[in-house]
Amino acid sequence: MIFLYHFTALRFKKNIEKHGLRIGGIPQTVVPPRIDWGWVWLTQSPDFKQSWNSMFMIKYDRAAVRFDVAIPDSEKGNLVKWTDGGKLLTEPATYRDLTRFGDPENWFVFRGKIPPSWFVSISLKSEVESPGGVTGDDTRAPSSIWVRDTARLL
Repeated sequence: MIFLYHFTALRFKKNIEKHGLRIGGIPQTVVPPRIDWGWVWLTQSPDFKQSWNSMFMIKYDRAAVRFDVAIPDSEKGNLVKWTDGGKLLTEPATYRDLTRFGDPENWFVFRGKIPPSWFVSISLKSEVESPGGVTGDDTRAPSSIWVRDTARLL
């Protein structure tokens, strides 16, 4: 087993608990936005203070919930360490921009869906508030938030 973590906003917790991690992608280009769907981002850092979360102006906390994930040995072939294989999964400029978010040595991407049965535990940040002081429930559609905010921030 490989133990990793996935962080998300509080608003996505119940859906992920029920259906697993199934919506995610790797940006290929920012303008125009193009995403290779079917990848789940993970980290080997359990710290709720994720640098990629603290450096943005998004009005919700994308690290309010931590899913502790156990990837079975039989699925290792679907797991890519970002610093080893990320350059092969996206455009060079996009790889460079994503890596600037901080801590790329901790990142992994998993090709496929992660079922709830792989969750070892689920933890909430003690204070569910974004660095900007706005509490965590945003009602916009997740895909439009991600594409718009990623394009704006890179």
